[in-house]
Amino acid sequence: ALPVQAIVDAVLGAMRDGGQERSPVVLLKCFGWAQLMLGQCPSRVLEPAVRDRLLEAALAVLLRPEAEVAVEALRLIARLVARAPGPGELAPAVVGEGDSDLFAATCQKLFRLMAEDDGALSGRGELIVRRLCD
Repeated sequence: ALPVQAIVDAVLGAMRDGGQERSPVVLLKCFGWAQLMLGQCPSRVLEPAVRDRLLEAALAVLLRPEAEVAVEALRLIARLVARAPGPGELAPAVVGEGDSDLFAATCQKLFRLMAEDDGALSGRGELIVRRLCD
């Protein structure tokens, strides 16, 4: 079995190191690792402790100017929140006291980010909706 927690720690550390100056190439590789883990160990990656950390990192990256980084972040977000569980996998996550599903809660976060940031995300509204609905 893959050491999912250790890999997530390394991926998130690589994404954080360097802040907004972090190379887009490194970020794309990090998203590739996250996608690989999700494909190989879906039930472990979808555990709230792991999934939520990946979601927060992907949401934070959306503020970067590189379109390809935003596309990969959205692809990961969509897989984490809207993925139907397969045999032996966790059921779709439920968030908060109001029984709102994770997809709705994540969309609300995205729309809040878009409302708060006039420039970076407003031009990506269509891309965001399209990727989440894929």
